[in-house]
Amino acid sequence: MNEQELEEHDAYIKGFADGTFGPEKNVTRAQVATMIARILGYTDDQSVDYSPFKDIPSGNHAAGAIAFVKEAGIMNGDANGNFRASENITRAQMATVAANFKQLDIQENVDITFNDIDGHWAQWIIEANRNAGIINGREDGSFAPDQHLTRAQAVVMMNRMFERGPLNGVTTPSFPDVKATHWAFKEIEEAAKNHSYYINEDSAEQLSE
Repeated sequence: MNEQELEEHDAYIKGFADGTFGPEKNVTRAQVATMIARILGYTDDQSVDYSPFKDIPSGNHAAGAIAFVKEAGIMNGDANGNFRASENITRAQMATVAANFKQLDIQENVDITFNDIDGHWAQWIIEANRNAGIINGREDGSFAPDQHLTRAQAVVMMNRMFERGPLNGVTTPSFPDVKATHWAFKEIEEAAKNHSYYINEDSAEQLSE
């Protein structure tokens, strides 16, 4: 392996003050906006001098990141012009975010493959995500579109959106509550660790020692 084969990924998610990650905790719309903005080059010290949404004043701690994703056309507000930053994002809403970023071709009247989205407002968006390999259903064939997204699930979708990871070769967990046996361990390490990597013989992302 020579130096030219190495590439870099910056972390885009942080743990809590106590050092934990909270993989099963819900994630808010503001937190999702911040993660996406960081991946696209936004830094937390950037600020805005205007209100990006009716309910987001310029002094809001996430106003800069929210303005960033709004201007990029990735996240939008509701019909009343509100962003609802503190609300937990749903799986259907996150599918919409992914579709906006990837500019997925949303086709209507295709076969519905999940058993609980027929007639849902995001049914075609969800199917477009599935076709793009961004989301999977559950073992029972459902998607649970209105269920709140967990932090672990958000990271998996984010990595697929941005074609990152999962990161192989991590031996020391970054968080005490995400052991190597956790189902999303490699995905979370991809999101939480600044790292150099190369593509290994299995066409997977491998941490460079």
